[in-house]
Formats: sequence, structure tokens, C-alpha cells
Amino acid sequence: FEDLFFSRLAYMDEIFFADYKDYPEMFPQVFNMKSSSRMQEDITSVVGLGLMQTVNENETFPTDAFMPGYRKSFTHRQYGMIVEISEIAVEDDMDNIFSQVPKALSRTVKATKETFFWNILNNGLSNIGTETTPDGVSIFNASHPYVGGGTASNYAEADLSTGTIETGLQSFGDTTDHRGIPVVSTAATLWVPTALAFTAPKILEGQYETGSSDFTVN
Repeated sequence: FEDLFFSRLAYMDEIFFADYKDYPEMFPQVFNMKSSSRMQEDITSVVGLGLMQTVNENETFPTDAFMPGYRKSFTHRQYGMIVEISEIAVEDDMDNIFSQVPKALSRTVKATKETFFWNILNNGLSNIGTETTPDGVSIFNASHPYVGGGTASNYAEADLSTGTIETGLQSFGDTTDHRGIPVVSTAATLWVPTALAFTAPKILEGQYETGSSDFTVN
């Protein structure tokens, strides 16, 4: 730190150090975080019953049974950092720069958590495939296998538009369980990159459909 010590600036007025306004924590809006005192946490599922069938007089009732679902294990990781500060630097710190180490560590902890959680989604595409769901395929995939047979899709490759949002909402409405029974599944939020920060509000909040000249109600 030449400007602070060996060649200290004669007319020092202010020292800028991590004086940024950071975003609030965003990941809790998407992820549920639980506490754990074990090295690993496992989740599993049980698939319920299917639809009943018509039974005629004197016919034997058909049987059904629960089926084991998919499981996934979560192994905890440890994160850490050592901040190197020499004894001489501490002794010569006239401006209390190094007293801000706890503040700087708090900031990097927060940024690390945000990066880790959002990378789960960023790495959830089928062409990357480093993050998978309990069924063994990528988070966003057109072929999530049902235990009871068949597949489901939660992936579409298309530009953001009124049409693609409508298609996505229809997919939520058509969601079924592993036995084909409809379940309630709704979209809570829309997350977009900064490149689409102005496009998304126009689509969601505009009175009329974007890209249309016939004043179609949005």
C-alpha cells in the first residue's frame, strides 16, 4: 500500500474502500434454506395411488400400491478465507483500514452465498447438467421421468415474450403427479437477466400486448 505507507500522499482527503451499495439477499425468494448439524442430509419420496377403475358385479377389485420415489443426498461443504495482514501494516495503519476486515468478510460471505445459490439454477440446463434433481436429470429438462411411467417437461428454449410466458403458465396448470393426477402448481416470480430487465415489465405490467399494433389486451 504505497499510497498509505511508504509514499503516503501528502494531501490525503479520503480513502475509498468497498464503499458500494450491495443488493439485498435475493436467494431466499427462490430457495428454502434449512439448518443442519449432520454431515449429510437425504431426501426421498413415496408415490401415492393412481385412479380407481370401474369394477363390474362379481369382479375382483384391482389392486394398487405405493411406489418408492426418487432420492437425493446433500453433502455439506465448508467455505473459509484467511485475510493476510502483516504486523507492520497493522502498526502503521494510521487510517484504520484493517479494522474494516470484519465488514469486508461479511460482504464476501454474502456474495459467496448468493453466487452459490444462483449457480444452482445457472448450471441446471441440460447442456451443462452439473446440477440435477432427484430423478437424475438436469433441473431444467424436457424429459423428467415419472416413476409411474412417462415424462414431464419444465424446459423451453425460446425468447422472452407474451407467448412464451403464456405457454409456461399453461405448463404449470397441466402439471400432474407421478400417477397422472393433476396437482396445483403456480408460478410465483419471473427471474430475468439484466439484459431483459426492461422487457419483462413491459410484458407483465403493460395494458396491451407488446409487439402488437392491434391493441390486444395483455
